[in-house]
Amino acid sequence: MAVASLVLGIIALICTISGYGAWAGLILGIVGIILGTMAKKEQPSGIATGGFVCSLIATILCGIVAVSCTLCTTCSCLTFGLF
Repeated sequence: MAVASLVLGIIALICTISGYGAWAGLILGIVGIILGTMAKKEQPSGIATGGFVCSLIATILCGIVAVSCTLCTTCSCLTFGLF
């Protein structure tokens, strides 16, 4: 579970750089946080902590990017009369 948490955190960080891929990264980050917490309770290790921290950072960043991209797109559509 610790390795899965770390991998999901890394993938979520990669999803941060794409606009709407941040929504997928948000979901992956939340799953990574859950797996990291479970792994830390089961057998504390550096990989479990790293997965938890990486997933937490990715979730925060993906949340910011996802909301920003959605608001930017909405404002653009309102400006050009697409809604």
